[in-house]
Amino acid sequence: MIGKISTGAQNDLEKVTQMAYAQISVYGMNERIGLVSFPPRQEAFDKPYSQQTAQMIDQEVRQFIDEAYKRTVSLLREKKQYVESMAQALLKAEVLNIDAVEELLGKRPYQSEQLQNIDRYRHGNVDEQQEQPAAADAESSSSSSGSSSSGKGEGGSGGEKKVERPATLPEGLTVAT
Repeated sequence: MIGKISTGAQNDLEKVTQMAYAQISVYGMNERIGLVSFPPRQEAFDKPYSQQTAQMIDQEVRQFIDEAYKRTVSLLREKKQYVESMAQALLKAEVLNIDAVEELLGKRPYQSEQLQNIDRYRHGNVDEQQEQPAAADAESSSSSSGSSSSGKGEGGSGGEKKVERPATLPEGLTVAT
């Protein structure tokens, strides 16, 4: 699982390098370089910083990527049984829904205070359900006062229809999370 480097990772390495340079030289997220921003400019041939600063940025980017790589390898080794079980399940099913992933990995070790998309999918949009009675009350009070701003009368387009989602998905259909 670990130890082989292939050419398939070239695009991943390119993206990681771009993100690391952005984090360090554009977003000011590095203590050594500091709270400065050097966004890339297409029209400029020279950099807005010295050669010494450029070398420091390069060193920080390499160190950042090296540390992230070491942490990733460590996590993969530590969680190897989970990675292998996911790989085997994906070879069999090609796509795994959230229930299958939870069966393999267990429930999330933390709960977010805010609803995540998967929570909304599983339990419906609680915020939306709480807002609907208030909106219905407001709508009924405005229609009972006899004022209609739309000019369409009683049978106008009163609002959007809520589409109900089935309790279970048909076999073979999955939801991306």
